[in-house]
Amino acid sequence: LVLHEFAPREIKQAITGWGAAPKDQVARVILNLFPKMQAPKREDVTDALAVTLTGLWRNKSIMQKAR
Repeated sequence: LVLHEFAPREIKQAITGWGAAPKDQVARVILNLFPKMQAPKREDVTDALAVTLTGLWRNKSIMQKAR
């Protein structure tokens, strides 16, 4: 198991393009990326998706560099 840690600024940068983006902006971008998803009552859901996407995108770029 490989564990990756991301600072909040890294996640915000990866999702919105701006490391100081507010949580609601991250949520809006996530909802735009998943248009069939209903807006959750808590931002924890969109935060978790943001962390997941950051990990996927970063892992993909790491794997491409290794080739």
